[in-house]
Amino acid sequence: IEGNNTVYILSLTGKPHKANVFTIPLLRRLDSLLDEVEDNLPCSLVICGNGKFFSAGFDLKALTGTSHQKSSTGEKKQQQVQRKQGTQVTPQGQELGQTSLRLLARLLVFPAPTIAVFNGHAFGLGLFLGLACDHRVMITEDGKSSGPGRNNHRLCLPEISIGLPLGSGLAALAKCKMNASTLRTAALTGKQYNCHEALEAGIVDQVLRYNSTSLKDGRALPEEVLTMAESLVSTSEKGNLRAIKFELYGDTHSV
Repeated sequence: IEGNNTVYILSLTGKPHKANVFTIPLLRRLDSLLDEVEDNLPCSLVICGNGKFFSAGFDLKALTGTSHQKSSTGEKKQQQVQRKQGTQVTPQGQELGQTSLRLLARLLVFPAPTIAVFNGHAFGLGLFLGLACDHRVMITEDGKSSGPGRNNHRLCLPEISIGLPLGSGLAALAKCKMNASTLRTAALTGKQYNCHEALEAGIVDQVLRYNSTSLKDGRALPEEVLTMAESLVSTSEKGNLRAIKFELYGDTHSV
């Protein structure tokens, strides 16, 4: 995390896993970084990825005991059973799920304004992390259209494709932050949204461009994001931002 006492940038660094998959230690680390931000109110918080991924979501090996990527004979048989019964979550996976829900609940009503910057793929829990934020921005490279098929970054809920339920907590968050039509398509088909589609569907609020030749660091952000973050700092000055968020999202937070 880095900041100037008014705007804090929390970067998912791609370490130890380049896809920024969520493990229990990573979630606990994020929770401790939120403590640091909360200790420095008033301020705003920007969350971004690094490189190709914002986050690929849960560490599926920890969640279910399988990576869902290999296709050995034994795993093919396991996948056939999973298609009939649904993927089973391990005890460690249950703890991972509960830890993630606590972090999302905290972020949902965080006392500072929050901005998620999708500067890479955001799948599953990666997308839910963004949904828990107040504002969402998706990045496209300078000179590339924000129209369909011209940007490689994707947002999706892949649970339907890997045999997992959303779970009541994540489903409640999705209902809270996505419109009904978008949620139906995202959850029931696993559609991958490019930046234009995500904007049209209301998943993100803005699509911004940056010049990849001048911003070498995958964590670098367009100036508009920093300006937006600075402009929102004042909303945390009165100390009532968390209360208003509870008024808006209290039912979701309780799930």
